[in-house]
Amino acid sequence: MLRKITLIKPNIYSSRSKGALPPLFAAALAAHTPEDIHLKLYDDRIESIPFDEPTDLAAIHIDTFSALRAYRIAGEYRKRGVKVIAGGFHATLCPDETLQHVDSIITGDAEEQWPALLEDARHNRLKTRYEQKGFIKPERIRFKRDLFLGKKYGPVEMVQWGRGCTYDCEFCSVKSFYGNGQIWRPIEDVVEEVAGLKKKIVFFADDNLFHNRSGLVRFLKEIKPLRIKWVCQVSVTIAQDPELLGLMADSGCFIVLIGIESFNASNLKLMNKSWNISRLGIQEAVNIIRSFGIFIFGTFIFGYDHDTPDSFQYAVEFASRNNFFLANFNPLYPLPGSRLYQRYKKDNRLLDNWWLREDYYYGKSMFEPLGMSSGVLEKKVYEAKLQFNSWKSILNRAGGLMKSGVPLEKLALFFYSNYINRSEIIHKQGKTLGV
Repeated sequence: MLRKITLIKPNIYSSRSKGALPPLFAAALAAHTPEDIHLKLYDDRIESIPFDEPTDLAAIHIDTFSALRAYRIAGEYRKRGVKVIAGGFHATLCPDETLQHVDSIITGDAEEQWPALLEDARHNRLKTRYEQKGFIKPERIRFKRDLFLGKKYGPVEMVQWGRGCTYDCEFCSVKSFYGNGQIWRPIEDVVEEVAGLKKKIVFFADDNLFHNRSGLVRFLKEIKPLRIKWVCQVSVTIAQDPELLGLMADSGCFIVLIGIESFNASNLKLMNKSWNISRLGIQEAVNIIRSFGIFIFGTFIFGYDHDTPDSFQYAVEFASRNNFFLANFNPLYPLPGSRLYQRYKKDNRLLDNWWLREDYYYGKSMFEPLGMSSGVLEKKVYEAKLQFNSWKSILNRAGGLMKSGVPLEKLALFFYSNYINRSEIIHKQGKTLGV
């Protein structure tokens, strides 16, 4: 009999996080689970996992940073005779490794394979692999959020309109997971979902919301009457389309997450992201976006081949003087499935299988840079994070936002977000993965 399934979202270590958002994988599986099966979600980022609580099956969503912790969680369930299913990016891109620790995996998006897996589990004929190649049918993407009730998540709801990305950045593994192209859910399905949410700040979790312009224009017009405040990820090329930026702002967009990555043209060429500086300079693009009352959450990557110890300060100063809402300063992550990972592995520059190493800790370099030592990279990245997220920087940026007439409601969210970001940076640094 299959009566109860426990869904697990692992943390990267055993400590708790302050800014966790609801995991969409759980809501996606819930929408495709028969009513006679009881689902229970335990989010390792915010709560303890009761391993001795009876369950018929455990399903774990694995990212690369959480892989070691996930395998240890899987081991606890298997010691108790519970079969374990795994899915997610890491299970898809490292299937043979994952199968050393679990009983079965789903590779690719799970919605179309999950019902078949459940039927096999009912009849004790679980297969080792369930493979979804390419995109699923967009109309099958839906979410059921009952599992999140009563859990202490942040004040933001995650919503997904589309999947995939037409860009092919060297450091990104999205192409390896999805292949080429994108799909979009029917707009009416997304509008209905958003209208039913209790929280009115929405993060559209698409890898890049700005690809299908005509569809996006219609999408923006449809969500405008919902009177939500929303956040999304877009490329900096959005600045070339003032009409679209106006529609975004009118429909409630107030933050865009933009991967600026680097100010070095040679680095951007290596990333296959030269379009990041095409036509408009970064400063002009930032000015245009801010002129619509939209804040910027900028991300920067350090450690590419043309970076030096002098690369960090300019990025921090740029984000600070432009009053970025938030900014991430990260070391380069060569993730499995990315072309970067394959290049560094071929060149013997990689700390191979870093996610499984007992001596790997959060913030440690995974590779040997060319323009500095790995130790200098680690030190400089952390210093950049601390400088931008110092209380002095937060107050200075808040003052800049107040001068531009930011409403108190958004200013309160600014302080909350920066407090969480600062706390997580300090809390994570140096923590051993999986422990």
